Amino acid sequence: MTVSSVLGRVSLGVYRLVQRARNKSFSLLVGGGFVAFGRRTVIELPVRISGERRISIGPDVFLGRGAGCGSIQTERAWRSR
Repeated sequence: MTVSSVLGRVSLGVYRLVQRARNKSFSLLVGGGFVAFGRRTVIELPVRISGERRISIGPDVFLGRGAGCGSIQTERAWRSR
């Protein structure tokens, strides 16, 4: 193995670890904004989220990069306010 191949593998490993830590940290921070947010659930950035106050996410869910998660308010719900 050459030095550059070892350095490349180590660099990619560090990159993946940093990405996993960032995504898990983001998930832990935003989880309280949902109706329910399950254990071991991870949201991979970037993601589009809207209507989180009406969304429950169960345990062991993975929302991948570029995913969208949204809830729209129905006209009936609007009238009952």
